[in-house]
Amino acid sequence: MRPLYWLMLEVSCILFMTTFQRGIPSVYLMGLVSLVLLFITSGGFAINDYFDRESDAIVHPERPIPSNQISPLGVVQFSVAMFLAGFVVALRINHLALGIVVFCIVFLILYSSVFKRLLGFISNILIGLSIGTIPLFSEAAIFQTISLMSLSFVFFPTCMIAGNVLKDVVGIEGDIKAGYPTLAATRGISTAVKVGALFFLLFIIASPFPYIVGAVSLAYLVPIALLDSILSYSALSLFKKSDIRNVNRQLKVVPMFMILFLIALVAGAFS
Repeated sequence: MRPLYWLMLEVSCILFMTTFQRGIPSVYLMGLVSLVLLFITSGGFAINDYFDRESDAIVHPERPIPSNQISPLGVVQFSVAMFLAGFVVALRINHLALGIVVFCIVFLILYSSVFKRLLGFISNILIGLSIGTIPLFSEAAIFQTISLMSLSFVFFPTCMIAGNVLKDVVGIEGDIKAGYPTLAATRGISTAVKVGALFFLLFIIASPFPYIVGAVSLAYLVPIALLDSILSYSALSLFKKSDIRNVNRQLKVVPMFMILFLIALVAGAFS
């Protein structure tokens, strides 16, 4: 279920809602949104583990299926139950939010079963864009619409795209044996590392846009500027040294500082 991951998404979604509303949403609505994210992301991780079971047996033998903690059929049943629960809870929000949830369910199934095996690097971009639905879902949950306010934040998954590309570098051995056409497996480690670094730079370029369109206040730019500085350093480091050891180092450092993005949302909403 990767609880730390869906907790991060829940916090992000609630902060987006708070930013868009310029105030704290109702406890009831925050509860519904949190449950939807818990169920959908857990179902997505489970179905991904099912289709990744051969690769995980090599790279992540400690995961539930390779370590025989649960059967592949049990994982599929769990995933279906999670997706159904997410759908039912989304019915209580509104039709637009429900539509986004249905899109994400279909996408997560197709990503794990088809896209990841056939599209390689494009699948990294697609999974990042799917995370980009979080601000859209947040605005839809509150106002039953999608506007430039939430669209201005669709850049924020670029860091996740970079992270996924770099993780493929670390897991290149298992991906090659499993036949996954990742960027690292098809174009080499050096190319994949540089592409990951470029996506860090894309985040930096796009990060001021929410302020430009008036979605946040000036205070948003302070923590964002600090985060951009850290990402700049990481990107330059990767350009200079494109080896697995440095990739592992950046994968440990950068996620710790992504909390600055959440701080930027709070600052932009209340100042």
